[in-house]
Formats: sequence, structure tokens, C-alpha cells
Amino acid sequence: YTVGIVLFVFGLIMLRRFIRAIDVAERARDDLERRVTEKTHELEVNLVRIKDMEREQALSAERERLMRDMHDGVGGQLAQALAVAANDPRLRTMEEPLRGCLEELRLIIDSMEPVDGDLASVLGTLRVRLKNRLNAAGIKILWQVEDLPPLNDFGPHKVLQVSRIIQEAIANMLKHSGADVITLSAKAATVDEGSHISIAVLDNGRGF
Repeated sequence: YTVGIVLFVFGLIMLRRFIRAIDVAERARDDLERRVTEKTHELEVNLVRIKDMEREQALSAERERLMRDMHDGVGGQLAQALAVAANDPRLRTMEEPLRGCLEELRLIIDSMEPVDGDLASVLGTLRVRLKNRLNAAGIKILWQVEDLPPLNDFGPHKVLQVSRIIQEAIANMLKHSGADVITLSAKAATVDEGSHISIAVLDNGRGF
């Protein structure tokens, strides 16, 4: 009986160690699977990031090429035609349409620059574009742009539309208001339907 009891106890000890070894092996396998899953996810994220960077680099190179071609090609020809029209009394009627085409081309070129949702930088670029024209007309512009939050999905198309609206508003003031002071303000606000940015273009002209 003593031998049987010893063998039985020894068997229990071996079985216990065997079960413990299996448990350790299973935990090691689960840990390895978890690490493999994490590394796979990291590789997938890095791959997507690399593809995004490659696509952004390709778009940036194409954007620079288009901007250079428009600036040196169409832009140069428009500027030359505008200079001819300004110096020839017979072509004075063409001066304003040509100037509008040149300004529109500059807006398109400016809108292609990446802004990362920064509306303030878009307004600043537009201010530089309008400065000479307003100075020539003897109009003072008051700039009241507060700190603005970044805008999501504020790509070239929306940048161009915002720039066009503001430029058209100022062009109408130049033509019709008789103003000598223009105020452009932009500020963030929160109302019932959520947060937004408000842009206002005001003048001290005679109105309608």
C-alpha cells in the first residue's frame, strides 16, 4: 500500500506540474497572439500613413506644377494684356475684365495652398492681395480678425468660395458704396445649433 500511495502522490504532483506547464504555455500563446495583433495593427496604421504621405507629396508636387504653370503662363499673359489695355485708350473697356480675370486666377492659385483648416491665414492672404487695390482707391481697411478655431474639411474648393465671396463684397463696395473705410471682422461664436465662425464685411458708404 505504501508504494501505491507514493506512486499516486507522485502522479498527482506530475499531473499538477503538467497542467501548470500547459497553463503557462497557453498564457504565453495568448500573449504572443496579442503582441502579433498589436504589431499587425501598427504596421497597418504605418502603411496607411505612408500611403497618405506619398499621396500628399504627389498632390503637392502636382499643385506646385499647376501653380507655376498658371503663374508663368496664363498669369503672365493676362498681366501683359492688362498693361497693354491700361496704356491704350482704345482698349480701356477691356481693362476691368482683364483685371477681374487676373484676380480670379490669383484666387485660384492661393486656394491651392494647403491651409490645414486655418481660415485666418486665408483671410491674411486675401488682405495682401487687396491691399494695393484699396490703397489706390484711397480706402482704408480695418482688420478685426480674432483667434479662430481650425475648420474641418476646409479644402481648396471651400477656400476659393470664401475668398470669392469676400472679394466680390469688397469689389461691390468699391463700385457702388462711395466708402472710404471698410471693416472686415471674423470671430468664433456659439449658438443653439452649434459653434461657427462669422465673417462680416462692412463699409461707411452711402448704401442703397
